[in-house]
Amino acid sequence: MNNIGKEIRGFRKTYNLSQSELCDGICTTAHLSLIENNKIKAKPEMIQLFSERMELLKSNEANQNENTGEFFLKERLEHGITQEALCYGICTASYLSKIENNKLVASRKIKKSLYKRLEEIKNNTIDLEILELEKLTWSRKTGTQIRLRN
Repeated sequence: MNNIGKEIRGFRKTYNLSQSELCDGICTTAHLSLIENNKIKAKPEMIQLFSERMELLKSNEANQNENTGEFFLKERLEHGITQEALCYGICTASYLSKIENNKLVASRKIKKSLYKRLEEIKNNTIDLEILELEKLTWSRKTGTQIRLRN
């Protein structure tokens, strides 16, 4: 059985890549789909190109994630922003801590939301007091819902 297709699909899912992003310049999206679904066998040259592309993407992603974690930690500390304020409504403080310590690779959506929140806080376009009140209101609602279930 041809496991190349399964490996390529697994890689794409792990790194949140579309088929078109991965196969750009190598083959068509339709061709990659056929390979991933084991409908056709990839030629050795194509396997080599995909291997090289995946290694490059892994390397870039590792560097970017290391820089991302360091960036959020540095910016947060430099501007006196708590983890809770930065990640409220986006992810947990524990999740952010893992990102900052390069223990976890954040999805693009979470990274984008964290960058946006950081800019809002730095530019004073978001009121931290209102954010704290929202958190308090949310935790009270959650506590009430938990008590009602019991």
